[in-house]
Amino acid sequence: PKGHRKIMFRVDIYTTVKSSSNSKTLGKYGFICTCVKKSGEIGKIQDTGQIKGTRHETEVKAITEALSRLNQSCEVHIHCEDTFVVNMIDYHISGWAGNDFRKTNGTPIANAEGWQKLWKKMQGHLIRMEKGRHAYSDEIRKIMEDT
Repeated sequence: PKGHRKIMFRVDIYTTVKSSSNSKTLGKYGFICTCVKKSGEIGKIQDTGQIKGTRHETEVKAITEALSRLNQSCEVHIHCEDTFVVNMIDYHISGWAGNDFRKTNGTPIANAEGWQKLWKKMQGHLIRMEKGRHAYSDEIRKIMEDT
């Protein structure tokens, strides 16, 4: 029918990283994805991982991994404690993508490969960034300690 739009599922992704370093160290990350199922119950996926990278690289990896779990277009609210990463996604990533993840002088941006993978996973979704501590911050930290 005319004007009919497919309803997008809303998914909330909550990420937390255990790495405060600006140098490349082994950082842990965790995420929880939630969505409301047709039945009204909340579906929840959680996972953890680790990566050798900076705090920001670890955060980008966490978001990329969480997005890779989605199997259809969704309205995705990404709850992220890393203000830098939130701002880069909100204001810079699409420009970087248009410039092959290079600065204006032609050199690659920092963590170009990580941002490129994230950009690919963002395609087809409506992304909304929400910064700061969130409802699952402590729960994810606990999961990371147990793994």
